[in-house]
Amino acid sequence: MVTMTLTEFNQQRSAAIRMADSEDVLILRDGVPAYRLSHITAPARTLAAEVEAGRTTPPRQDPTPTKRRVLKVPVDLVAESIAERQAQREAQQ
Repeated sequence: MVTMTLTEFNQQRSAAIRMADSEDVLILRDGVPAYRLSHITAPARTLAAEVEAGRTTPPRQDPTPTKRRVLKVPVDLVAESIAERQAQREAQQ
């Protein structure tokens, strides 16, 4: 069993998970065992089996692209805003 502090776990979660694949990882909080990270072995479930059991729906064969929303701002409004900022800067100087 490997031990690591809670701070180490928070900074190196991926490494802790890789270690837990081969052996249990004991996580210490203030030097006291607080958590145990273990690998759970479960039978592999395929998507086809999940669909057949009714727990999920199959993916779409032809995914439709999502439409992007474009914000259209009138050009004169942008120019007016730029002019206002320049006037404010000149007034401050």
